[in-house]
Amino acid sequence: LLLIGMFALYVLILSILRPKSMPALPPSARGEGGGVTSLLVLLGLSVAVGILTSIIVPEDNANVGQVLYGTVGATFAITVALISKYTRLPLLSELAQRVILVLVPPLGLIFLVLGTILVGLATPTEGGALGSVGTIILATLSRRLTWAGFRETVLNTAELATFVMFILVGARIFSLTFYGVDGHLWVEELLLGLPGGEIGFLLFVGGLIFVLGFVLDFYEIAFILVPLLIIPAQTLGIDLIWFGILLAINLQTSFMSPPFGFSLFFLRSVAPSKPYKDAASGAMLPGVSTATIYRGVLPFIAMHLLLIGIVAAFPQTIRVFDKEVVQLDKDSVDDAFDSLPDIGGIGLPPLSFD
Repeated sequence: LLLIGMFALYVLILSILRPKSMPALPPSARGEGGGVTSLLVLLGLSVAVGILTSIIVPEDNANVGQVLYGTVGATFAITVALISKYTRLPLLSELAQRVILVLVPPLGLIFLVLGTILVGLATPTEGGALGSVGTIILATLSRRLTWAGFRETVLNTAELATFVMFILVGARIFSLTFYGVDGHLWVEELLLGLPGGEIGFLLFVGGLIFVLGFVLDFYEIAFILVPLLIIPAQTLGIDLIWFGILLAINLQTSFMSPPFGFSLFFLRSVAPSKPYKDAASGAMLPGVSTATIYRGVLPFIAMHLLLIGIVAAFPQTIRVFDKEVVQLDKDSVDDAFDSLPDIGGIGLPPLSFD
């Protein structure tokens, strides 16, 4: 949420200081009626419908209530947009219809994968399966599902899965060899011997991962380097959850850092490299060069580094949702074990808290 807020604030400030860098849609592209009033009204109604639905669910099924909140709210918004589009009722402006029908289904897919994991209804593997099924359903509803496209997707997925698997195998072989010659002990002593103690360790590790992100993707860094950092971090008394969040934010920059950032490749594949005619305005626009993409990503890398500084200086920004640790009482647990009945007449071995 902090990162999204920083991105949104940057875009807002840039739109005020340099409005020509992000011009508004021409009237011809906004559709009849224009405006976003009906969109805001529908957003408020969708939230209200979702909240009312989640309230009905008992408190002991809070996870189900959260899922219903998002599902019912999104379904309500799409239903209103479809009714407005196909019945010509003036419920929503044309622009609002486009926003709902284009934006909500992908958000629903994201929720289907990540939301079910975060609320505890699915494991990451199950979330991935749900995402695959949801993608097929969306492609079918949009009439874009073809056998050729489906076959290409399966092949690309198999290639990517094989790619990751071989990285895991190679990382494991390297780790076993490295550990076999006591390389981990050498790294541990090196990191613990850095000047500055905990601060020196964090600065060195953060800088190392940031630099490696320019030439390696996060797979290699996560599977080879990160395991070597756990023992030194524990020895220095660093909170591993806080440390893990710092590493995750840092690893995120590897997707955007040139020359091998995945996000840069994604953008390069869709951005026109030659001058093109804009379909909405009819104007000829210049192409987007690779150098322009590299320059454009620098502010976002800087925001990642700024967030690392914020989280490092104020750990409470990410620990605010920590649940209170339950302290077990040894005597009460031993009494509970002693009171367990025999099952089927078979005596159970004595159990104790120890």
